[in-house]
Amino acid sequence: MIDKTRPMDLGDIANITFNLLKVIFSKAVTFSAIVIVPATALAFTFFSIISNNASIGDNSPALVIMPVLAFYAGLFFLGIALIFIQIAVFIQAQKALNGEESTIEEMFFSVFSVKFWRVILMYILMLIPVMGIFLGVVIFATVIIVISGAKSAIAIFALLVPGYFLIFYFLISWTYGKVIIICEDLTASEALKRSYNLVDDNWWRTFGRVILFSLIIGLATMLCTIPLGFFLNGQDILKTAPAAGSGDLTQFKEYYIALYKFLIFVSAISFLIHSIITPVYELVSYYDLRIRNNEFPPEEPQIAALTDGQIADDNAIDLNTINSIPNDRG
Repeated sequence: MIDKTRPMDLGDIANITFNLLKVIFSKAVTFSAIVIVPATALAFTFFSIISNNASIGDNSPALVIMPVLAFYAGLFFLGIALIFIQIAVFIQAQKALNGEESTIEEMFFSVFSVKFWRVILMYILMLIPVMGIFLGVVIFATVIIVISGAKSAIAIFALLVPGYFLIFYFLISWTYGKVIIICEDLTASEALKRSYNLVDDNWWRTFGRVILFSLIIGLATMLCTIPLGFFLNGQDILKTAPAAGSGDLTQFKEYYIALYKFLIFVSAISFLIHSIITPVYELVSYYDLRIRNNEFPPEEPQIAALTDGQIADDNAIDLNTINSIPNDRG
């Protein structure tokens, strides 16, 4: 018999995440490719149009600035694609936990819903206090510099650290906003408040898990994307790299175009990997925090039962439930 209030450790979370990924992997990758490939093509096209038209004078700073701006504009398209994919994978993983399966068509229909706009609004609501704190710290630090000069460097540093920690504190507290919108069907503001309350007594645990997961997935992503990126575009970067001390901005333009094409490609692959793995991990962690906060009444299924070698009762979900769901690989 499984204790329905038994929290998960890191091994449990990794095990459940892996087993869920095995079930949803084929459809998640297919859906992600359908979304990320045209988004990447659009990002490359937009980047090429803007950067190649930067020809305001032979040595104008616009030759360097325009490719940079075009790169971030390209990331915007990839960012929208990332949100689409994450919402679909969240819903697919949630259905898998309930013993259901999703089709590609259902994943597309689930994305084009009010939940997508709630997630967008949630990011906007998150940005307002974060930018407010950031600008407040920068303005206050600037005032100190103007008034008292460089001798106040220690005071400025003492101001910046708590300011940026406050930003980080809120970002960690709002980690589960997306999954709450998907699973609990709350509005953007309600989801942020709910995530804050859910994380409140487990902030350091959430912080540690976010850092550990980010390091692992970041390292895995770099090992996959950087060698491939250099294989496809490395020669262009090396060929156009300007000589040290060169003042030829036209040469810098060609270098930046090659460099940012490489970065767009790497970003697209990174977004693809993150958009499949991160939602599943966050969903499992979300259930763990609910278990730790004693939110499940006895009759509700418990994700804590999803570990190898355990026997679940009639109201719990075990690994056989997940593994019995059909997938594209048979």
